[in-house]
Amino acid sequence: MHPSPSTAFANPLHRDPLRRPLRHLLNTQWTLLLAATWAWGCAPERYSDTLYPEGDIKEVIVLGDAGEVIVEPGTTLRVERQIRAPERSLNFSHYVDQGALVLENWCHGILPCSVDMHLQMSENMPVFIVLESGEVRIRDMNTVDVEVARGHVQLENVGDADIQVAQGNVQGSIHDGSDVSVTVAEGDVSLSLPGGKWSADIQSPQQDISGLNHDDNARRNLSLIAQGGEIQARASSEIARR
Repeated sequence: MHPSPSTAFANPLHRDPLRRPLRHLLNTQWTLLLAATWAWGCAPERYSDTLYPEGDIKEVIVLGDAGEVIVEPGTTLRVERQIRAPERSLNFSHYVDQGALVLENWCHGILPCSVDMHLQMSENMPVFIVLESGEVRIRDMNTVDVEVARGHVQLENVGDADIQVAQGNVQGSIHDGSDVSVTVAEGDVSLSLPGGKWSADIQSPQQDISGLNHDDNARRNLSLIAQGGEIQARASSEIARR
């Protein structure tokens, strides 16, 4: 059984959070050792594979340590993975459970590894991404949920969005979302959104808001929080409807 999205986002890594700073410390202190190890024939393998998952799939869940995740519309569900990892340093799997395609990629040990993933899927299929470190780029999807510990999120013409970043930036455009929530602990938020009335909650020491109006009774909800950075939110020139 895979964790539900709500459970997954409560703990992005499904692990003891103390392992994150420990891994960073080890990677920093053992740089010379790793270089010597690779020189003796343990250099990261680089290969790719492509999946065409079948079945009654209603959503996609991506769980991983490091890499880049790209999501865009496609007529056929397709997953392409670019894998960079020393031998036996990466566990990855995929399975379908209760209508969810789950893609998991976990590094282990002190040797660095990453998996870049390119997904093509129906724009109406929700996608949930939980990543420890890396970048997420999503284009023309109706429902997106993203949680990144360290990295950046780029959105292009998405609909409803729930984005959480501990350290990094979020930027891009909302096409016609009615429920948009972006929270960044350390970093900036820069978005263009449909203009007009929003039930808005915007929190940041530096704000640059243009063309958006707050109305408690508005049907669209907007939450932008960047306590340690700047928020730029501007109305887009066109308001398109999906």
